[in-house]
Amino acid sequence: MSQGIQQLLQAEKEAQELVNRARREKVAALKRAKDEAEGELIRFREAKQREFEEKSRNYDGSASTNTRRLAEETDAKIEHIKKDAVKNFEEVVAFLLHSVKEVVVEEQARH
Repeated sequence: MSQGIQQLLQAEKEAQELVNRARREKVAALKRAKDEAEGELIRFREAKQREFEEKSRNYDGSASTNTRRLAEETDAKIEHIKKDAVKNFEEVVAFLLHSVKEVVVEEQARH
């Protein structure tokens, strides 16, 4: 009987370690996703800024109208990228939460 209790305690300890590891991995994955989204947003902004500056240098007509239009287009595209980042972030969080909740404990063969 004591051996059965010890096995249960060991199984509980292993399950807790598995949950703790899953939580650490979830936090790491969320951080990576956030860092990637921020990096993508920075690259997008830099590219749009360069595009804006190039178009501004080559423009011959009404600068204020085109500048305003280009700024609006850029803002709209940035907003779209932000929404995509948020959407992907929520999917990653949902997947990780599901993975943490659905812990499968398998009996290991004893040697």
